[in-house]
Amino acid sequence: MKVHRFLLCLVAGALIVGLLAPAIAGGQPSPDPRTRRNELSGAIEDASAAEVAAIRELEAAIARRQELEAKVAALDRQIGEATRLVQAAEAEIARINAQIETVQREIDRIQMEIELSRAKFNDSAVSLYKGSGNGSGSALTLLSGGGGAHELVAGSKYLGQNTRQFERELQRQGGLKVQLDDAQSDLKKEQAKAEEAERAAEAERDRVTVLRAQADDERERATAAEAEEQQLIEGIRARKAEFEAEYSAVQAEIEAQIAAAAASRGNPTPPPASGRGNGRFMLPVSAPVTSGFGQRNHPISGSSRMHTGVDLGASSGTPIKAAEGGTVVMAGPNGGYGNWTLIDHGGGLATGYGHQSAIGVRVGQQVSRGEVIGRVGSTGASTGPHLHWEVRVNGNPVDPMGWV
Repeated sequence: MKVHRFLLCLVAGALIVGLLAPAIAGGQPSPDPRTRRNELSGAIEDASAAEVAAIRELEAAIARRQELEAKVAALDRQIGEATRLVQAAEAEIARINAQIETVQREIDRIQMEIELSRAKFNDSAVSLYKGSGNGSGSALTLLSGGGGAHELVAGSKYLGQNTRQFERELQRQGGLKVQLDDAQSDLKKEQAKAEEAERAAEAERDRVTVLRAQADDERERATAAEAEEQQLIEGIRARKAEFEAEYSAVQAEIEAQIAAAAASRGNPTPPPASGRGNGRFMLPVSAPVTSGFGQRNHPISGSSRMHTGVDLGASSGTPIKAAEGGTVVMAGPNGGYGNWTLIDHGGGLATGYGHQSAIGVRVGQQVSRGEVIGRVGSTGASTGPHLHWEVRVNGNPVDPMGWV
């Protein structure tokens, strides 16, 4: 595509500076109006072909830009989703960290209670050993029986009750601490999972961000190419408009010459004023007229221009017959006409046959009225199979339907 576009730019540049019409742009136009008209006709055909090619390139650039815009939009959605996942992971990590702190505070509280309970028990045991509780004697006395049987029993009972209560408290608090430790361990595992999810989401976001930047660069290049194509088309159209304006002026000059010549010498019989035709020629194919003679919008470029013949809507391969006997003076490719045949019938009359799929005659060959000279096709600047048929009077295209 880049090579094709490079060649298109060369052709378009040549058109803009007039290199495809050197006799026109070089400041030395041909003194013969018919030669100038032919030069202009060829330049217009070339400009139309370049315009069509540029329009196709523009359409491709627009399609590429739209494709990249859709790609960028999709990547933006992926970036948004990855960012949402990162934020969700961060929120989950924050929630888990808060739970871990809460569990840790609970563990610290239980640890403190255990320490306080142990201290209280130790204090009770020490007090019991230091005295019986009323200031007389010691725990050793109680335990040895010096304080009486009832004091010994009371002291032992007190010591046993506190010991069992302490053991139960230790067991309860120990069980709670185990549960809290397990909870903290589970939370840390969840925290690790959340952090891994965050890393994965960040990596995906970074990856898509890189792709998005690349796609955005491509989109900018496609947009620039689109603008260049549009500028190229505008230049081609401006130059073609100049060619067409000059063509119209030259055509008017030729018509004036024809009118003057008609007044001074005999000319081929013109069609009657009624427009019914003078029967001079036969239709080369039996088919309806799909585009008449005169000013029209070009079917490919869309610009308004002179249609120098009529289009007969025959299918591809249909035999083309000579409208009248004469001598073949052209037979071959001819720009926008595609495969083209021109027959000189004498007396200033000629007929032309364009867009043929196959030419069946050669230059210099004598043909008869109704003889097959080629086949209908779609070569040159054509949108589909048909025959472009022209009638020329002294080289000047006229409406063919006035001569059948």
